Amino acid sequence: MWSCCFLNQRMKRTTASFVLVAAIIQIACQSSIPIREIFRDAHSRIDLHPDSALLVLKTLDPKKLRRRALRARYALLYSQALDNSRVDLRSDSVIAPAVAYYSRHGRAEDRAYTNYYLGCIRYNAGNIDGAVQAMLAAETHAAGTKDTCLLARICNCLGNMYCDQHRFEDAGIMFGNAETYYQALCDTPNMAYAAMNRAEVHSLTARSAEAVGGYLRARNLFERMGDSMRASEMTRDIVREMLDRNDVAPDSLRRLLCRAYSVSGFDRIPCADYPMWAAICLREKKLDSARHYGMSALADSSVSGNKRCGMILQMCRIEESSGNYRTATEYWHAYYDLFDSVVNCEREQLVQEAEQRYRNREFAGADKLLRRRTRSASIIWGAILVLCLAVFVAIHVRRGRRYRQFVETLNEDYDAFRNRCLQLAGELDRTSAEEANLLGVLGRLLTQFQHLLDKGYGTSSSRNLINEFKKYAKSIGNDKSLFADWQFIVNKQYYGLIDHLRKTYPELTGYELDLLCLLQLKFPFNCIRLLYQHENVYSLYSRRTKLHKKLGLSSGCRLEDFLSEQVERLKEDRRYSSGRPD
Repeated sequence: MWSCCFLNQRMKRTTASFVLVAAIIQIACQSSIPIREIFRDAHSRIDLHPDSALLVLKTLDPKKLRRRALRARYALLYSQALDNSRVDLRSDSVIAPAVAYYSRHGRAEDRAYTNYYLGCIRYNAGNIDGAVQAMLAAETHAAGTKDTCLLARICNCLGNMYCDQHRFEDAGIMFGNAETYYQALCDTPNMAYAAMNRAEVHSLTARSAEAVGGYLRARNLFERMGDSMRASEMTRDIVREMLDRNDVAPDSLRRLLCRAYSVSGFDRIPCADYPMWAAICLREKKLDSARHYGMSALADSSVSGNKRCGMILQMCRIEESSGNYRTATEYWHAYYDLFDSVVNCEREQLVQEAEQRYRNREFAGADKLLRRRTRSASIIWGAILVLCLAVFVAIHVRRGRRYRQFVETLNEDYDAFRNRCLQLAGELDRTSAEEANLLGVLGRLLTQFQHLLDKGYGTSSSRNLINEFKKYAKSIGNDKSLFADWQFIVNKQYYGLIDHLRKTYPELTGYELDLLCLLQLKFPFNCIRLLYQHENVYSLYSRRTKLHKKLGLSSGCRLEDFLSEQVERLKEDRRYSSGRPD
């Protein structure tokens, strides 16, 4: 009966749990529908109107997005909107949720975009090595997609990063790939810039023919777009590459420069072109004009140290060609002094860049170690929590099992006690006041036991029932008047057994005589234990062991057998004393 009630309650709880989980899932799905619509709206605006996409995304609070997929999508879209809005991020905290999620989940396109923006952020922060690593991962993921635009942007960024690392061969390959991708997209402006960047890389590696070809392609593309300023710059870059080649006549170089000025609308020679004009005049042996352009170039304070070194070296050649060796020597000294200072500055800059890269690596290593420790701590605490939960469930199940066993044992003891009381009621003489009183006491005990059993089936707390039983058993043990008639009735029915035991074994206590009375009345062992508030059955065995010692019995002799022998002996003695032997 009690088990059925327990199973019914468990089924009700399980059903309620399923209903609650289903409701939570339904609410979560309903709440995620408008969020996905917001993401879709922001994605549709992000290329042409990134500022509008930012306003749409700012209507959401990323801390309130409970699902990791939603937080990752928000982080990726927000980073993309900032990048398209020309906002250079230097911390990866914004895109970190997307990096963590898409490293193991999502599509290849999402992983490619995530690594691309992560590389851009690292590049802005000065971590070029980490940026290259992220860009290469983005290229790997993007290779399996059909997103040619993303591949072109990745190659263009890798080209810039390789230039910063002075890996010009790799940079030229990346700019060439970017130019090919932009050509497939019919993206003329970006194709022109990719060709220009590739030509600059060839110029740095002293590959003049390839550099001139790249500048020519870029100039044609800029002219096709109508960008006369950029076309003019490409023509001037072509002249710079041709200055060191003897196969081009100075007149041709002059005509190229004049054509560039006429296209761009310059009414005079720009200061940046004075070194080129000085070189052209020097090749034409027009030394005065060459000196004039050289001095004008040196007068420009905005010229960098490397270019100034080149101008001073050019002035040395001009003065040597003019025969002014003293002035040429002074220029040589000025060149060496400036060159030393430039080299020292570049060395310091390289040292600072190396220190910055080292710090970035240290920070990256510390961040990785911190994340690993955090993950380990989370795993350990999760394992501890699961273990504690398992221990709690085990204790709860064990307590429930012990409680059921306790109730079942109490029910069995009650049945045995009731049966013995009914047998005893048939054996006692109801006309005797003592025996009638004892029957009344037994009836009240049966009623109270039944009340305890009913309470046990109606409660789910084992502790409450055990406390009630202890309280009840204690009240029975403290009330000595309940069992005052035990010895009288046993002494009367069994030929003066108690008087005989009291006389033969004077060391027996009243408690022990009551225990012997219950054994003689054939009460079950567990019923005796419950009546005398013995929580542990071994405490009653210890009482029996003490009785064995006081009565002088051997270890194999039972108390019940000893009492039966004493009763038989008293019965025989009474027969002989009455003169009626069998």
